[in-house]
Amino acid sequence: MNFLNRILEFFAYFFRSKPEGYDIEKFGFTHIFLVIFAFVGAILIYVYRDKLKNSNKNILKFFVVLLFLQQVILYGWYITSGAFSIETSLPLYDCRVAIICLIYGVFFNNNKSKRIGIYLGFVGSIVALISPDLDRFIFPHYTWVSFFVGHILLLWVSCYIFFVEEIEISFKKYTEVFIFTNVLHIAVIIFNSISKSNYAFLSEPPIFKEVAERLHPITYIAIMMLMLNFSLYLVHSYFMKSRDGKLKLSHRKIEN
Repeated sequence: MNFLNRILEFFAYFFRSKPEGYDIEKFGFTHIFLVIFAFVGAILIYVYRDKLKNSNKNILKFFVVLLFLQQVILYGWYITSGAFSIETSLPLYDCRVAIICLIYGVFFNNNKSKRIGIYLGFVGSIVALISPDLDRFIFPHYTWVSFFVGHILLLWVSCYIFFVEEIEISFKKYTEVFIFTNVLHIAVIIFNSISKSNYAFLSEPPIFKEVAERLHPITYIAIMMLMLNFSLYLVHSYFMKSRDGKLKLSHRKIEN
């Protein structure tokens, strides 16, 4: 009975609703360890991509099921704890949009949705892991687990779809992602101005806030849009160079 009570007490504490105002120590031991863990996993997916192609196809679905559960539990906590708010809890952040796209794309075999997911996923997961913006709870708390599990899996699923599944990448496909992302961000900008929220960090950055405060809101939004689009272009350039390099290597093997 005491053991059961301890478990219940732990879950009550783990899913508590009142934040203590504590943030993770950026570039402290825990943060660095989790970033290394995320990137090592991504590198292993790349290194063993050929073996993964011939292995169990359920690995990707397993990752995506975990992402789905992470989102369900997060929104369940938002609602039951009273923490849900229009200003912070809607799935309007790039990473949450990417997760939704990947879940839909994998389970309904929709490549357009997968492509949106991996472009936004590569950019969003790396930025979020390097500069985490967590709810202000002392660990252990579900929001900590949700943040890092969600972004690590987002990176891994994006890597798997690109390196293992070898989803089709072209300038035309990139243009589709570009249009979707910019329409999304324009809608988010309008919603932010109405609701006084900060989705996609298009109202205020997670870092260098003092610098951003000196800028006119329109100037800040323009800079952020340029940076987001440039990031997408960098991801696309990497995708294309990676595919071109593999194509050249294949031609050399055939010639030999």
